[in-house]
Amino acid sequence: MNLKVIVVGRVRQGYLRTALGEFTQRINKYSSLEIIEIKEERIASRADSERIKEEEAERIISKLDSHSYKIALDEQGKELSSLKFARLFEEVSRKGYRQMSFIIGGALGLSSRIKEQADLILTLSRMTFTHEMIRLFLLEQIYRAFTIIRGEPYHNR
Repeated sequence: MNLKVIVVGRVRQGYLRTALGEFTQRINKYSSLEIIEIKEERIASRADSERIKEEEAERIISKLDSHSYKIALDEQGKELSSLKFARLFEEVSRKGYRQMSFIIGGALGLSSRIKEQADLILTLSRMTFTHEMIRLFLLEQIYRAFTIIRGEPYHNR
């Protein structure tokens, strides 16, 4: 299965870029992984938040494949254990999808339009993290899912 991670904003911290590079390499042993960074809008005031999310949504939608299983990350989404997340990969593959797209919003989150188009709204935690940290957590969980599916020891260390 091909994977696409569409994320608003860039990673600025070097330590995070290093960790993301490590997990990207690990995932690429199991699947192709494409990370698409969408330009983040400058937040001038909270009054602009809906307009900003809609502008970012336009850019995100332009990168989505209509035949992809779409997962939007949102703190109000469904919680899954690592084992259930791995089973989701198997289920999506059985349904005939060849691609899973993960969508991570910017500082203001995702527009409701993106959430409505998603096949699943997922949370990695009820706590709030930067979109940069969520990207790292997501890649680690994707890697963990592949090791669970293949029965490799990473998950049970």
